[in-house]
Amino acid sequence: MYKLLFSIFCITLMNVNASAQLQDSKKTNQTHHVGIHASSLGGIGFSYRYWPGKLGVQVTALPIFRKNNGHFLSVGATALYALKEGKTVDLYSYIGTHFISESFSGIQQNGSRSLNTGLGVGFKINFSEFLNLNIQTGYGFYNITESLSTTIAGGAGLYYSF
Repeated sequence: MYKLLFSIFCITLMNVNASAQLQDSKKTNQTHHVGIHASSLGGIGFSYRYWPGKLGVQVTALPIFRKNNGHFLSVGATALYALKEGKTVDLYSYIGTHFISESFSGIQQNGSRSLNTGLGVGFKINFSEFLNLNIQTGYGFYNITESLSTTIAGGAGLYYSF
């Protein structure tokens, strides 16, 4: 399962990077973004975005390991596409995948794993040249490997651009 997720992520990253190099970047905003992000489709934790033009990619992760008490791991990968660029607010669409693994002693001996995926739209609100807030909404497919369920998705992130 891990090899499959890693392979899908690498192929997506290579495709987004190749497509981004073919585009003319008309935006004057920065292309690298670091921050924190919380989304059911894009992951929870520390986040990095590479967004040089209309296409971008985001990776979010938060590993928490407790000695003799289990772990919590959240890893997300998201493809981004700018739909409309404004002076202070940009509209974009996204497709995200979020893998969650958790195990805690005494609560769940075997642990649990789930894989969520989905798509939606987001608003990037530029507070300054270097700081932006992202608000996302969409439709998600949750726990697709075991017991599929669907519902509305959402998320938010705060990023520093450089």
